[in-house]
Amino acid sequence: CHAVRANGSSANPESPSFEDIANRHGVTQTTLRTFLRDSHNYPAVMNFRVNAGRIRDLAAYIVTLRKPDYRPIM
Repeated sequence: CHAVRANGSSANPESPSFEDIANRHGVTQTTLRTFLRDSHNYPAVMNFRVNAGRIRDLAAYIVTLRKPDYRPIM
C-alpha cells in the first residue's frame, strides 16, 4: 500500500508514503514503533500486523527518509 522509497508513489492514494510519514511533525523511531505494535491503529479491513522482530528495523528505516526541505507530493 505504501511507497517505501524516497520520491515514491503509494499504490493506494489513501496510504501515505514512508517518506511522508517520516517527515510528519512528532514522528520518531519511538512513536513509529508504538504505532506499528498497536494493530488497532490499522483499518480493520487490512487485518495487518507487523512482525514484532521487524518493528524496530522498519521504524529505523522510515526515519532515514527525513529531509529538512521535504515538501509533500500533491
